[in-house]
Amino acid sequence: MKREPKSGREERPRSSTVDWRDALRRKLVIRNEAIRECISECFGTFLLLVFGYAAIATYILGGEGVTPLVSVNLGWGFGVALAVWVSMSVSGAHVNPSVTVALVVIGKFPLRKVPHYLLGQYAGGFLAAALVYCVYLDALNSFDGGVRSTTGANATAVIFTTVPNAYLTALSAVQDQLVGTAILLVGVLAMTDQRNPHRPSPGLFPLCIGLYVASLTMCYALNMGAPINPARDLPSRIFLVLAGWGTEPFSLNNYNYFWIPVVVPHIGAILGAILYEVLISVQIPDTDHPDDVSDTELIQRKAGDAMQRRTRRLLEVSSGREQRKIGRCGSSMLRPSPNHGAANLTPNELPLVPLDTLSCRNGAPNSEVYVCKGRRNYAMRAVSVSL
Repeated sequence: MKREPKSGREERPRSSTVDWRDALRRKLVIRNEAIRECISECFGTFLLLVFGYAAIATYILGGEGVTPLVSVNLGWGFGVALAVWVSMSVSGAHVNPSVTVALVVIGKFPLRKVPHYLLGQYAGGFLAAALVYCVYLDALNSFDGGVRSTTGANATAVIFTTVPNAYLTALSAVQDQLVGTAILLVGVLAMTDQRNPHRPSPGLFPLCIGLYVASLTMCYALNMGAPINPARDLPSRIFLVLAGWGTEPFSLNNYNYFWIPVVVPHIGAILGAILYEVLISVQIPDTDHPDDVSDTELIQRKAGDAMQRRTRRLLEVSSGREQRKIGRCGSSMLRPSPNHGAANLTPNELPLVPLDTLSCRNGAPNSEVYVCKGRRNYAMRAVSVSL
């Protein structure tokens, strides 16, 4: 006699490949938020500088025929775009210590997260310098004969770090970085400000900020290469000391330069952030800020705008189960009678009410009810009258 399976017990289906991958993915999730954000900033900064250092290496080591505009500026710009695309969902893609510090000063980022953010950014800069060095090691040896130098005809330190022009004084270098990083933060905050109704969409923001950085380097790279990012300068100087360039990357100009691309960008970024907040962000009217408007009011605004743009759109009239197309939409909307206390019936959520409870703006009783064709995510049911 066969035994029947116990009630309540079901055979488990065989785990598929998709289930196995999902289980592995869940196990790989880093639970510690600080570690997760640190790795994200490290990887984002690494990608940014891998593009930037390699772009300069191609220009310096490639010789004639390499256009700086394409090789260097666009290389940096698209490196920024890729870094932001990759790390934005995990850590916000600061990929720049001066950006992190400036956001803390204006109250848009918690102070407790600064240490692991800066750690990740500086670590990413060091790893990027090491990788580009390994990739272009043979080209470096062919270019300088194995003699590493920071200045001179065969200088190669400029690939990994910034070197000022001979005419540049320390004061001019400070001014250069104050202006450059201030402009950088103005653009970053304008593109991410939730109060700015004209900010780019999240999907386009990385490309916009990449092109913005590319244009910034085109305009401010003459004096000292437009560092505007301490993680782009300090870690690579440390790497150069370890990789055979000696102490010259730090002793340049009697030790009166290396600190400028590290310290001054923080000050310039804070200055730019404060200027944007005071002169622009707080001046944006609250009525233009979608986050300050209730969902119902926002739907009603969109509904009204859509009806104004489509006042000559075909409508359908509902009569029991029958629907038939009639003439074009009139210019007036039906309004419920005062005893209902409602506004124009434009949002999708508002139900159509019986005809005998409706009256037109012009007072015409028992007007016909029409159902407009909606569009996009705020498709609406509207009541209209043919005058």
